[in-house]
Amino acid sequence: MIWTVNETSTIETNRVTAKIRFFFLIHVLQTYFKRFLFPNFHFTIATVPFVPVMDLIAEGRTGIEALREKSAPYARKAWTVMSGAYREYPFTGAVVYYSLVQTGPANLLRPQVTGYRATMTGIPYDDLTNRRSIFSNQVHYILLRDKYSQTGILIEEKQALARQIRPVVENEMHLAEQFYQLAMEDPRTGFESSNHYFYVPNDLLEKIINYRQILDELNNHIKR
Repeated sequence: MIWTVNETSTIETNRVTAKIRFFFLIHVLQTYFKRFLFPNFHFTIATVPFVPVMDLIAEGRTGIEALREKSAPYARKAWTVMSGAYREYPFTGAVVYYSLVQTGPANLLRPQVTGYRATMTGIPYDDLTNRRSIFSNQVHYILLRDKYSQTGILIEEKQALARQIRPVVENEMHLAEQFYQLAMEDPRTGFESSNHYFYVPNDLLEKIINYRQILDELNNHIKR
């Protein structure tokens, strides 16, 4: 089919108009739902299918319609708990892009300081400065690890630090094991629409192995 110049121009105009309408619709949805119902439209927590923080949505409306399902009381309680947690979200652009909120348990623990800089919507590494941004909360493991890795400290001090680090690593490993099960049950976990998968189940298995290696090293120091 041969298009005239005017017809081609009209088709292109229509395409542009359709795109503008589409992105305007997205903007309206983001504004209406306060960007909490559709997390893949932004990076607060981009690797879960959705964030059920309905209380935050309801605050800008007249109320929530009556829930009729048998599971409604449990769902309603979950919404309240998650909405409360989301109110405490440490939101800044740096945290969203460089912290652990996207990779979660898939980010490997580093037994030694790497010097790597956290990458935008990629790998946080052990870059504590950029990961925490303006917030004063600090990562317990990294702070203890930095002391543990110092040269010239006494054996007794190193053993004491190893004992402090071990429960932190054990807890993190437990979380990774739980998260692995969730990722296996729901393949949407870890997926974000513009970056595809931040992690897959094998990344979480790698993290579990990573924890075990660190625990072996810590236990060796404790036994000395």
